[in-house]
Amino acid sequence: MKLRAKLVADISDPLKANAIEQSQKEGKVFEDTSSGRAKLRYIVGWCVATLRHRKRSAVRQNLYSNNSRDYVNQLYYQASMLDTLI
Repeated sequence: MKLRAKLVADISDPLKANAIEQSQKEGKVFEDTSSGRAKLRYIVGWCVATLRHRKRSAVRQNLYSNNSRDYVNQLYYQASMLDTLI
């Protein structure tokens, strides 16, 4: 659980800072609410699930291909890393 929180924070903090900077330039003010965080969690969860599905599908498609052992291992490792975020 801590890995997921750290990964999401590491990815979202620069994006959040950039968005706040842009909004301040434009004169907009956004409050940090629990509903906003819930929406962000939903979007991040959807993205992780989509990436995980694509990686798993690619592993299944290339599992028995010739000369693709390294590629399949890399895809499997990436999918297993995404599994730790769930």
